Amino acid sequence: PYTTLFRSKISDPTPLFSYKRQSLKSVERSSEKIKDDYEGDARALKDVYGGTLVYSSYEDIRKAFAGLNRIESLPVYEFKEPKQSMIGKSYWDYKINFLMPNGTVGEIILIHEYIDTMKNGVLEDGKRKVSGIGHRIYEITRKFDRARTRYADSLTKDQLSVINSMRAILLNVSNEIYSNI
Repeated sequence: PYTTLFRSKISDPTPLFSYKRQSLKSVERSSEKIKDDYEGDARALKDVYGGTLVYSSYEDIRKAFAGLNRIESLPVYEFKEPKQSMIGKSYWDYKINFLMPNGTVGEIILIHEYIDTMKNGVLEDGKRKVSGIGHRIYEITRKFDRARTRYADSLTKDQLSVINSMRAILLNVSNEIYSNI
C-alpha cells in the first residue's frame, strides 16, 4: 500500500515500474543491523518494510524525489539523498523513510533501472529471471565487516590486513558494476 501511496503522489515523472519487498526484513538481518550498525538501538532500524520505484534516468529520480519532498501530507520520517560524488561511480539511490500506522519506519527507494538490475537481477514479466551480482557482493562485504568487528581482538595484524585487502577488492568490483550507467 505504501509503494502505491508514494507512486500515486508522483505525477511527473512516472516510474518505469515499482515493487514492494516480498516480506518484512528478517529477524536475523534486523538483529544483525541493530547490533552491528546501530549500537543496539532498535529505534534506528528504518527499513523493516520497503518498496522501490524504478526510473530510467537520474534526472527523473531527482525530480520525483524533489516532488515527494514538497508534499506535506506524506507520513515522512526522513529523506536521504546520495552524495553527488557517488552518482555514476558506485551504488546510489534516494531513500524516503516513512512512519507506518503501527509506528514502525518503512523505506521507499528511488533507483535507476540499471542499478536495480545490477543489484537485484533481470526483471521479466514481473519476476526476477536472473539474480543481481551487486547485492551478493554487498552481502559478502558485510561478512568481512562483521569479521573485523567481532573478531578484532583475536585477529593478527596480517589477518586483518588480508580481510581489509579482500574487502577493498570487492568494493572496487562493486563500484565498477554500478558505474556503467
